[in-house]
Amino acid sequence: MSEFYEYDKALSKINDLEHENFLLKARIAELEAQQRWIPVSERLPEDGKPVWVCTIWNEQHSGFLIDGVWVGLFRDFREGEITHWMPLPEPPIVYGKVCEE
Repeated sequence: MSEFYEYDKALSKINDLEHENFLLKARIAELEAQQRWIPVSERLPEDGKPVWVCTIWNEQHSGFLIDGVWVGLFRDFREGEITHWMPLPEPPIVYGKVCEE
């Protein structure tokens, strides 16, 4: 009887760990999707929202879209120059307060 109990206990632990592993993999996939390069042919960012952009020359800059025109913080871009973009992470300071996370 004791062997069956130990076996059942081990199976339960394995099931718990497999479930935890599944949840962690789903969270990793979610985080990776949030930080992937998005082709401009797929969709464009929200108007006026700062994003990280990649050009046809593989240069990376911060920039944003205003009325369909890409504008950079340090330089402006020519039409068709931006190929991909990704959201910027949230800043560590929000409204003058350091985030707790």
